[in-house]
Amino acid sequence: MTDACENPWGALLDASSLPETTSGLILFFAAAMRSPADAAEAAALLAHRNFEERAGLQEACLAVPLFAGFPRAINVAAALHRAFPDLPAPPGDDATPEARASRGEELFRRIYADHSDRVLEALATYHPELPGMILEWAYGRVLSRPSLDGATRELMAVAALTVTGDERQLSSHVRGALRLGSNRKALDAALALTAPFTSATALASALTLVRDLTP
Repeated sequence: MTDACENPWGALLDASSLPETTSGLILFFAAAMRSPADAAEAAALLAHRNFEERAGLQEACLAVPLFAGFPRAINVAAALHRAFPDLPAPPGDDATPEARASRGEELFRRIYADHSDRVLEALATYHPELPGMILEWAYGRVLSRPSLDGATRELMAVAALTVTGDERQLSSHVRGALRLGSNRKALDAALALTAPFTSATALASALTLVRDLTP
């Protein structure tokens, strides 16, 4: 592991046009998509920089299963707690299952807009349980938690999907980020933070996608 004092990823944070509370979350989440070791290195860097958005880092850990599975999420959460051993308990979520399902569908429809029903119908053709799982669990239980705003979560999703190479979903979440208030500058800045974790070709492709979808 690179010493946190010498980690070149710090230069990416310094150069980012995003607030460090946002850029740090994106860097950590993108690192988690490549490997637990990268997540550990990113967490150590953020700890060295006295990163303030610690609740956001815990939210990022909860979102890892949606993009990289539970084994990765467990290893990333362990890495985070090694870097920040004094993490406070994350805020609870007292919403009822019905309320979670409702807020999850609301967020889903904000992201997919007029395409929402068509996306849900397509998911149902792949497996009848998929729409419910995505609305109730992914969106209702995780992505709509009030601890982190939707616009930041969408920038994190764009970064994650660039690293994982899931281009179809990347296109959807670039659009979702725009619908939730992001712009080309913010998306370009989020993508720049993925540079250590993805290929130059994948990064260039994602930047082109953003350019094509923004004025």
